Amino acid sequence: MSFRFPRWGRKKNKSKGPPAANKYYPNGAGVPRAPPSAPGRTYSTGSDYQAQQPWQSNGTMPPAPATAGADFQHSGQRPAPPSNRGPPLPFSHPLYAMDAEGMIHLKATGKGLDDSDLAVHQDEIINTVVKYVQDSMRKELGFREVFIPANSTPEAPVKANVFVSRNYETCKKLLVFVAVSRGLYPGLWSRGLVLHAGVKSGSMLEYFRKAIDEGFGIIVANPNKNVIVMRDGKQRLQIPGSSSPEEHMDSLWDSYVARSAARRVYFLGYSYGGVLIKYLLQSRGDQLMRRNGAIALIESSHRIEDGDSQSVKSILAHRTMYWESNDQPFQTKLDGDAPHRTGCTCLSAGRPPRAHANHYYVTAFCINKIQDALFRFLDTRDATTYVAGEKPVPEPPASAPALMGNGAAPNGQQMQRQESSRREANNSKMGSSEKHCNLCLFHFTLFDRRHHCRMCHRAVCNACSRDRLFLPGSSTAQRVCTECATEGPRANQAPTQPPPNYPRFNRTASDAVATTNQPVTDPAQTRNRSDTQMSNQGRSESNAQPPGNSKLSVEDFDLLKVIGKGAFGKVMLVRKKVPDGSANPNAIYAMKVLKKASVFAKNQVEHTKSERRILRDIDHPFVVRLRYAFQNEDKLYLVMDYYNGGSLFFHLRKSRKFSEKRARFYAAQLLMSMSHLHELNIAYRDLKLENILMDDKGFIALTDFGLSKENVDVPDGAKTFCGTAEYIAPELLKGLPYGKAVDWWGFGTLLYEMMTGQTPFFDRNRKRMFHNILHRDVVFTQAFSEDAKDLLTGLLRRDPAKRLGSGPSGVQEIMDHPFFATIDFDKLLKREVEPPFKPVVNSEADTGNVANIFTREMARDSPVTQELGATHRAQAHFDGFTYMPGNEHLN
Repeated sequence: MSFRFPRWGRKKNKSKGPPAANKYYPNGAGVPRAPPSAPGRTYSTGSDYQAQQPWQSNGTMPPAPATAGADFQHSGQRPAPPSNRGPPLPFSHPLYAMDAEGMIHLKATGKGLDDSDLAVHQDEIINTVVKYVQDSMRKELGFREVFIPANSTPEAPVKANVFVSRNYETCKKLLVFVAVSRGLYPGLWSRGLVLHAGVKSGSMLEYFRKAIDEGFGIIVANPNKNVIVMRDGKQRLQIPGSSSPEEHMDSLWDSYVARSAARRVYFLGYSYGGVLIKYLLQSRGDQLMRRNGAIALIESSHRIEDGDSQSVKSILAHRTMYWESNDQPFQTKLDGDAPHRTGCTCLSAGRPPRAHANHYYVTAFCINKIQDALFRFLDTRDATTYVAGEKPVPEPPASAPALMGNGAAPNGQQMQRQESSRREANNSKMGSSEKHCNLCLFHFTLFDRRHHCRMCHRAVCNACSRDRLFLPGSSTAQRVCTECATEGPRANQAPTQPPPNYPRFNRTASDAVATTNQPVTDPAQTRNRSDTQMSNQGRSESNAQPPGNSKLSVEDFDLLKVIGKGAFGKVMLVRKKVPDGSANPNAIYAMKVLKKASVFAKNQVEHTKSERRILRDIDHPFVVRLRYAFQNEDKLYLVMDYYNGGSLFFHLRKSRKFSEKRARFYAAQLLMSMSHLHELNIAYRDLKLENILMDDKGFIALTDFGLSKENVDVPDGAKTFCGTAEYIAPELLKGLPYGKAVDWWGFGTLLYEMMTGQTPFFDRNRKRMFHNILHRDVVFTQAFSEDAKDLLTGLLRRDPAKRLGSGPSGVQEIMDHPFFATIDFDKLLKREVEPPFKPVVNSEADTGNVANIFTREMARDSPVTQELGATHRAQAHFDGFTYMPGNEHLN
């Protein structure tokens, strides 16, 4: 249906006379500046939803109403400028209605949309919302469409449409909106938000209104439009200048942003949009630096890299602000992973009031909560100045209603019901398909290829796998599907076999060590550690019986929960069955499952066999004990004691740092366990908090001997470069042969970390961190006593021959140090000392101190995918692996 702006513009203008000329109405009489187009040029007023209409023949834009929409209230501190937009459009559709919160429901029933409604009406709902949003952009806000390539006409079949405000070429400050996901249209944050959180949260309309009232010109990028499917459905043509999201951003800058008269160019990015904004900083850095205003990012997925230019890092550090939902109060400056990952100043959007919030609810909360704060930052431009002027806002009581951006309470129950229904629909319809996305049913094509979630291995599209998590053992964030990122793998999900072409990581031998028998912590808290940590590559199962004469198999255990994952398999909480087949409630263990083909391919055969020997032979109260070891055709199984108190890394992250008394207690136990290893000529080589487990009484035990070196009876008996970056001793960095003294360097590093919350030489840049290890002096804070300083100074000597613990008396040098004067080592060895901390444990099989991202996954021994044809070759390398008490001569 066609329309003319002048007609509705004059009808809604209730002012008594024309306004005077000003920066918003430079021509006076309510008529804004004319666009640069030639008279009579035709523009598109809707990509696929509206007939195209010419503008006025004199080339001017239609007048805007003098009053703002009734539903908007300016909440900034400055007086609102004259409104440059019309009243909001009513939502009109024969089947659907929109409530005050923007939630779509069926007119016939008046109820919200459930899974069956979404399955049938999803595309129609999206098309209806897109038409409503883009009509609002044109009629209410005065946007128009331009195209890439810039010389395209509305009739051109191959083009990408971009929306611009009427004043984008003449404004003093220009704001570019960037959001990216599959099937997304300009004006929306995401399709999922529209369907599950409503139009108000899923569209950019509220932000457009705010930006116009703040005097911004606006450009809405469309980086999702890269190809055109011809009518026959067989031919797909790439759009010149927009064949990829990156090329689209370059063309957008060259064709429209660069030509604007704006002195300052601002960017607002959501999710993957932050990646494209960072790309533009790199590709158009010099031009952008001269006009850079500020960058606001909402839950951006970009990362700062070592290879980024200094100008990019500077802009991200000083002119960029990042918001995410967090347990911290609103506007609290965040530390830890977020600023390290993004290179930006990061603020909390607060915690959603609802205890169990799904992904869409949390995102909607964040987008609505930060709107006013975001525009205050754009006005300030400098991150440091802005943070100094903002005060954290305490969260309202849990009983208070959840307020969205303008104070309206979201329909939380409806959103929760829709999310639950969507998952149920997925469960019943999909199983696990390689032909379409297992979340949104999008069919994969040559151009829209499948991805695989690194947690559940389901095939998903790009839009459903934009989340990244730091999984244990990965130094970079890994792709996970939206469902695993927000709620963990579904407990009732059938196991999925990784496809034959499932992508594998190329990792060094030091990266591919065996898993620990418990996860270290929640992946969102995991630091950027490397070398001995493990990447999640897959779950595997085999129903084959163990070869040889072994009478023990995985069938002899009840698989309870997943408690960790690693490069070669996973770790599960298990219960051993009694001979009659019933469960034994007291026989709770941690079972590490390793895929033989992966171990063989990563040259970890000897490390794995060494770990099995060490675990079998060592009997010490502060070392994890091996109970069983067996194998089948494809996999190895190590069954060990389960420590239900969690890891020291888990508890340190909760406590931030330990008191000197508590750190001394743990250090004394480690000292005795390390001494026992050294007496057996074993160098541990991987001492870190993640490898130290706690039992229900508060005592600790050392685990994960995948990097341990046997027969190290001379000071220079090892040469392999391995370990975790933060704990590596200087002699390894220098490439020198080394001995057991490397463990005392790691011991000192770990003791320092327990007392401060951070290792002594840590830096996000690994090269700088290694430089610090080799050259920088240790910095002691007030948290250290004089005895602690003296002990750490001795342990962190760069010359291994002078390092404390390397003298003739060995470990006794450390035990005799005044720092341990209050420790009775004999009583401690007998566990007759009262621990300073006791974890909360409710039962032998309690997993409350394990990251729930693992425990939510169903425990199954899933089928293995043959890798490199190596399984049959690997078999011979594990002779003598199987171990059961009283029978050590099995396979």
